[in-house]
Amino acid sequence: MAHSKKHPDSDDSAAVIPEIVDREPTTVVGIQTHYEGDDSIFEALWQEFGQRWDEFQSLATGDEAFGVMTDVDLETMEFDYTVGVAVDTPDEVPDELVTVDVPGGSYAVFETTLERFESDHEAVLSEWLPQSGYEHGASPEFELYGPEFESGDPTSAYDYYVPVTPTE
Repeated sequence: MAHSKKHPDSDDSAAVIPEIVDREPTTVVGIQTHYEGDDSIFEALWQEFGQRWDEFQSLATGDEAFGVMTDVDLETMEFDYTVGVAVDTPDEVPDELVTVDVPGGSYAVFETTLERFESDHEAVLSEWLPQSGYEHGASPEFELYGPEFESGDPTSAYDYYVPVTPTE
């Protein structure tokens, strides 16, 4: 897991300082839904993913799970959300699954939890990013859940990736 830093004088989410990392392109295969404001869709999708874990694990290149946001409409805050695993050979994917390409490049990554995500995400985008020397990139934002993540624990940590490009 990447580790974001906290400002030494604060314990609140506004002090989250992401780490800049370069990632290789990743192809994620999984199941997808469209988010229109009902948060319950996330739990339902992750439950289905958990029930099908053996199927996904047989396709995966590692033991990490991804949550990828694509086709984000900034006016309505609607987006497609894909839960899946990284694969090497997307041509061998069953027809009922979707494939999402996550481009390589620079990402601001911060460690968060389900409990803290909204405040951490807001702090990174509205406080850290404007003064960071970076701007939001065009690639999708995504969550990366390592094998140590405990799905039933809202305080279990995972990494969140925001694509960034240097400002001129």
